[in-house]
This record gives sequence, structure tokens and C-alpha cells, in this order.
Amino acid sequence: AETFAIRVIPPGTSFDWHKPSRPRITALLRGRATFTLRDGTQGIVLPGTICLVENVDSDGHRGEFHPDEYTLTVDVGLPMPKRAG
Repeated sequence: AETFAIRVIPPGTSFDWHKPSRPRITALLRGRATFTLRDGTQGIVLPGTICLVENVDSDGHRGEFHPDEYTLTVDVGLPMPKRAG
């Protein structure tokens, strides 16, 4: 692991389209989130979910958090993959 963060996200927070700055493992401990990929695929993340977020070379994603409760996550930043060449 290269970074570690505990995040408290206020109710109703949303993140516009973005790419993760690095691959990461994110564990959702409290709250609920919906993430949308550019192709329209959606995923609902509930407490206890652990996600490998590795779309650093993609078109990105956006996220919306439940309007009635704080969301608590733990993020572990992973090393960037080595590029060939």
C-alpha cells in the first residue's frame, strides 16, 4: 500500500465524472453509494463491500451517496501499474 485514508462523506454528496488517481481498494463501512460508469452500468455499494478500483485508464465514473446518512470508507492506494516500454 502507498496511501491510506479514512473518509467521512456527508449525506447527499455526489462526485462528477472523474478517474481515480491511482488503483485502490475501497471498503464501505457505513452508508450506501451508487456508482455509474460512462457506458451506463451502475453498481450499488452497501456496507461491507470491498471494491478494487482500477479504472485509471478508463473514461471514469461518478458517484452519489445516500441523502440520509453519512458514508464511511477506508481507501488503500495501490502502486501504479508499470507501463511496458
